[in-house]
Amino acid sequence: AAANMLAQLHRRIPNVTYRYGTAGFRADAKILDSVMLRMGMMAALLARLRPGKAIGIMVTASHNKEVDNGIKIADFDGGMLNPIWEEQASLIANCEEEKLMDMLKDVKNRFGIDMETEAVVFIGEDTRKSSPRLAGLAADGALALGAKVKRYEKVTTPQLHWAVWRFNVQERMDDIPGYLSEISTSFLELCKEEGKKKPSSGIVPKLRVDCANGVGAVALKNLAPLFKRALEIEAFNVDTDSKGKLNESCGAEHVQKSRQLPQGIDVSSSSSSSSFEGIPHC
Repeated sequence: AAANMLAQLHRRIPNVTYRYGTAGFRADAKILDSVMLRMGMMAALLARLRPGKAIGIMVTASHNKEVDNGIKIADFDGGMLNPIWEEQASLIANCEEEKLMDMLKDVKNRFGIDMETEAVVFIGEDTRKSSPRLAGLAADGALALGAKVKRYEKVTTPQLHWAVWRFNVQERMDDIPGYLSEISTSFLELCKEEGKKKPSSGIVPKLRVDCANGVGAVALKNLAPLFKRALEIEAFNVDTDSKGKLNESCGAEHVQKSRQLPQGIDVSSSSSSSSFEGIPHC
């Protein structure tokens, strides 16, 4: 009953067709309410195929313009969603409200899903202004079908995928500091091994990073101090609060397509430079 009431409250936009692709669903944030709600419901069903294991939902549109948003689902192994469920996601997203409950029931029956078993859903979101609201709708959908929901605010896509993998494969409930510790420890160990191959100059190399005014800035702020023994990182384009800044004349997509330098970063010095998308895949 709760699921049906929510579906009626957040109805599809007329004459819009949604398609789940490699990047999940992406569109103007204003037309995604019904999609978010329904993907939360689908995640609650999918999670019951392996009771006690988590399915992940990431609310992001990566390098898209700021007015856009999207949703992608992380499978049990922390990887991309199984193609069978990609097709199912599109069907659920485009289903008429009056037929949605019947479709979800059909999915439950076809996949042999036991609604009495435990469902766990992890939900992450980027720094877009629309993300908290849309992530909340995904959570509402999952909760309406009895799932347990854990929210991760302002995380990158890899961090959300890692959290799912860590919980399911290593059976550990680690928050993002665990991710940062694992990445930094591995990086420092790699630098140590490389240092054995050639004499050290004693100079710590510098790297300037264009964070595209997105969630990469949040991640890098926490990660950079852990690298400082081997790499000095200077972050640019880190304004995640001002409207209209995300991916505007900066970020990996801007550099790749326009063949222009990102705004605000000077490459005249000898330091190396790198650009992230609005949400970095690293």
